[in-house]
Amino acid sequence: MIQNKTQNMEAVQSSTYPVTLVLLGEFGCGKSASGNTILGENKFASRATAGPLTTQCQKEERDLNGKRVTVIDTPDFFDQHIKDPERHVRQCREMCKGRECVYLLVIQIGRFTERERDILERLEKKLGRIGERTIILFTYGDNLKYGQSIDDYVRSTDPHLQRLIGKCRDKYHVFNKQEQRRVESAGGEAHGTGI
Repeated sequence: MIQNKTQNMEAVQSSTYPVTLVLLGEFGCGKSASGNTILGENKFASRATAGPLTTQCQKEERDLNGKRVTVIDTPDFFDQHIKDPERHVRQCREMCKGRECVYLLVIQIGRFTERERDILERLEKKLGRIGERTIILFTYGDNLKYGQSIDDYVRSTDPHLQRLIGKCRDKYHVFNKQEQRRVESAGGEAHGTGI
């Protein structure tokens, strides 16, 4: 049975070791905005576009709550509009070299696509066995129906998405747009992001 594994994100947050988070997923799912939310400031370009905005890997770091947090934003490695996707995969691997990474597979609530059904397998072909170190990060959490929790959503969601969560050892977390807007409205900084 799938359960909310928010405590896994909290364990990452409470660690005293440097944290490296790698944002993965399809274009338009909220990877860059999530990176900004985690860091508490606008470091990654993030706005609504018809095509991919992130076209190369970008690494940003910040000290938060006494620890070094590194966030690596990546393009959609499988998007046909990205030139030389293998170069970006190599760049991501290089940015991760010598670091213990946690992978955040970003999925927008209510928009689980056909391409995302096997995304973990495709990512593992490029990055190696990352499933055990992957947390599903749902974005647009405020799109949940009134009174609906992320646990309710996961229990009643598409079986393919449930299997994907299972392959990530049932680890998931949710961000909502209000958290992301807080970064924008605070002049690029948010307080109390929890990392």
